Amino acid sequence: METLSDVINREPGGGFLGRLHKFLRDLQVQYYDSPVGCVRNVILKIFQKVCNHALSAEQFQQMINTLMVIVESDNEENAIIALQILREAWQKNIQIMDASVSERIERLLKQQLEKFREKCERTFGSDGTQPGGQAEGKMEKVRMKAASKDSFKIYNEVYILILMAMGVSQGRKAMPNMMEIMPIVVDNLSFMPDKFAQQKHKDKFIDFLNAQNKMYSIINWVLRSQTASELIQKCSERIANYSITYLKNCPPENSSIRKSFLQILRNMIVSFIDPYLNHLEVLLDYNALVGDNNERQDLRVEASTIILNIAQYTKEKLDNEQKEMMIRDILRMINDITITISIQGNAVLSLNKFIDTISKMPDCVSLG
Repeated sequence: METLSDVINREPGGGFLGRLHKFLRDLQVQYYDSPVGCVRNVILKIFQKVCNHALSAEQFQQMINTLMVIVESDNEENAIIALQILREAWQKNIQIMDASVSERIERLLKQQLEKFREKCERTFGSDGTQPGGQAEGKMEKVRMKAASKDSFKIYNEVYILILMAMGVSQGRKAMPNMMEIMPIVVDNLSFMPDKFAQQKHKDKFIDFLNAQNKMYSIINWVLRSQTASELIQKCSERIANYSITYLKNCPPENSSIRKSFLQILRNMIVSFIDPYLNHLEVLLDYNALVGDNNERQDLRVEASTIILNIAQYTKEKLDNEQKEMMIRDILRMINDITITISIQGNAVLSLNKFIDTISKMPDCVSLG
C-alpha cells in the first residue's frame, strides 16, 4: 500500500513539493488581508501537513532558505507556520542534518531574539502602526504594515527551537554556539512597558509577558547545566531586578502566566539567592506572589514554596521586620487546610528551624 510520501514523491525530484516550494519562494512579503497573502497562508498550511509525512532531509535542506526568508520578512502568522515547519522537519531529520543547516538555524534564532527589543519599542513605545520616514522603500512599508498586526506569539516557536538547539530534548547534542544568545536573552528581560502602554495594547502585552516568560524559562534550563550556569551567575543581579519588575507588572488576574513564572522564580531564587535579598519586601508578601488569585490552590502552593525556600536560605540575614513577615507567612501555611499536607509539613519544619536560629540572636524578634 502506497504511503503519502510515495504519492507525493512519485515524480522525479518530488515534483509536488518542488512546485509548492517554488510558489513559496517566488511570492513577496504580503499584508495579512491581501489576496496573495491569504493564498500563501493556505499553501503554507498545506505544506506543513505534507511535510509531516513526506519531507526528506535533502528536501528540507533545499527549502530552508525559503523558510528563513518567510520567518524574517513575512507577516507573523506566516512566519509562525514557517517556524513550525522548520521545527517539525528539523526534529525528524536532526541526526542527519548538514552542519551548515545548524549554523543557519543558530543565526535565525539569534536574529529573532535581537528583534525582540525593536518589536517592543515599536509596539509599546509608539503605536507601531506607522511606517517610518519618507525615505523608506515600498518593501519596508509593507513590512511595517504587516508588523502592525504582529503580537509576540512567534517567540513560542523560537523558544521550542532554542531548547532543541541547546540539547534539552533527550538524546540531542547542544549546538556549539547556542550559549552566545544568553546575553541577548538577559537584555530582552530589561524591557517593561509603562502602565499606559500595557492598557492601550492589553492583548499584545499578555503576548509580550508570555514571550518574556519563555526567556526566563531558557535561563531556568541553562541554570541546570553545570557548563553554562556561570554565564547566568554573572548576570544574576540584573536577572533578579528584572524578574521582580516582571512579577509586579504581571496582571493579578492572569493566573496561568503567574503560575508558570512563580515556578521559574523559585528555581532562580535557589540558584542565586543573594541578589534577591534586596527584594524581600516583595518575595515575603504572600499577596504580591499570588495576585488576585488567592482562591487558586496551585498559586498558593507555588507562593508557599518560594517563601519556604527563602526561609531556608536567608534566615540568618533577615532584619526583625522581615523575620516577623516570615513567621506570619509560615503560620498562614500551617493554618491553610486547602494546601497540600507536604507543604504544611515543610512549613512546620521550617518554622522549627527558623525559630531555633533567630532565638540565638541578640536582637531576637518577639514571638508574642
